[in-house]
Amino acid sequence: MSSLRAAAPTHHTSTRLLPDGSSVETTCVPLAGRHHDQTLVRSVTRAAVRPTAPSALVTSRSCRDGYYRNWPGGWAGGTYDYVINPSGMPNRSRTMRAIRRAHRTWNEATNDCGIPAQRLVRLHDAGTTHRHFGRRPDGVNVVDFGDMAAIGMSNRTTLAYTQTWWSGNRIVETDQRFNIHKRWSTSGARGAFDVQAVATHETGHTLGIAGDYAGRAHLGLTMAANIAPGETRPRTLGWGDILALRALYP
Repeated sequence: MSSLRAAAPTHHTSTRLLPDGSSVETTCVPLAGRHHDQTLVRSVTRAAVRPTAPSALVTSRSCRDGYYRNWPGGWAGGTYDYVINPSGMPNRSRTMRAIRRAHRTWNEATNDCGIPAQRLVRLHDAGTTHRHFGRRPDGVNVVDFGDMAAIGMSNRTTLAYTQTWWSGNRIVETDQRFNIHKRWSTSGARGAFDVQAVATHETGHTLGIAGDYAGRAHLGLTMAANIAPGETRPRTLGWGDILALRALYP
């Protein structure tokens, strides 16, 4: 059942129940043992599993929809390094390429709207690692596949999870985990979730975009809450996604 939790000062907390019964949760909680102005922000995306086939209408809508919702800030200088743990990945080499393409989408503000490329951020691929998603900050920004229950999430309802650590209004570290128990594809295959589409959405969270817009009003945007099996729409940014990036990294 959906519920609200107490928010950290100046931050936003919400839990939304989606029409299909799944939920989207964005939560700010104090980071124990750290300076009082440092908070742990957890952005959780539980993507809907109801098929919603992309259409020309959705693509057109994404180029007109300027809606966005951001966290209070982003990365200093608009740059960070990330590493990928390939352990347990399906189709390892193709999956890693999809994750890297997702990060490049934000580097170049890739879109289908005819908006010129803009290099507002620099997300640098720093190779591979044996480290995993961390429950506490360790100075390394990791992307991995793994069990969601091991990090306190549901394997049934959680598709991917991004956790971000802050110092004041600046992001200092982020980790992403993809549910190893879900079916994944790098080609938009029916019945499987598209790695690049989901990774592009999750990387928006790592940049400070709150996103997770429930319902159909903003369905054309990368940061919309619903990602259906076989859907590749979120691979490229919509107008609202680009505006969110510009607002955080002017």
